[in-house]
Amino acid sequence: MRTFRTTLTSPLVLKATSLILGFLLWSTVSDLFTQSIWISVPVCFYNTNQEKISAPETISIELAGKRSHIRQINKDTLALHIDARTLHPGDNHLTITRDHLFMPPSISVATVIPHKVVVRVTPGDPS
Repeated sequence: MRTFRTTLTSPLVLKATSLILGFLLWSTVSDLFTQSIWISVPVCFYNTNQEKISAPETISIELAGKRSHIRQINKDTLALHIDARTLHPGDNHLTITRDHLFMPPSISVATVIPHKVVVRVTPGDPS
């Protein structure tokens, strides 16, 4: 009959314990470092009327933050939001900021490509 001490010091139990402790240490330490990812997001407009708006369909952004925070972002619903009421007829040169993305404060926007977006507004048919 094996004693409790012999079971705890068996090679298989020691290997399994080492593996579990190593994984826990790795996941704890790796979450402390900043991770970044590149995402292509669509350009969306709200408060639109009859005008025709021409803009790039997507932009590329680099997001940075803790791994656990980056993992929580829903990449399918992330979009660049532009209020069409702030646009005037003709070419509008917009500088993209994190305010256009509705991101949580724990995530930062490291890079945006292109940094400025040209949005062309053409008056629509009033009928």
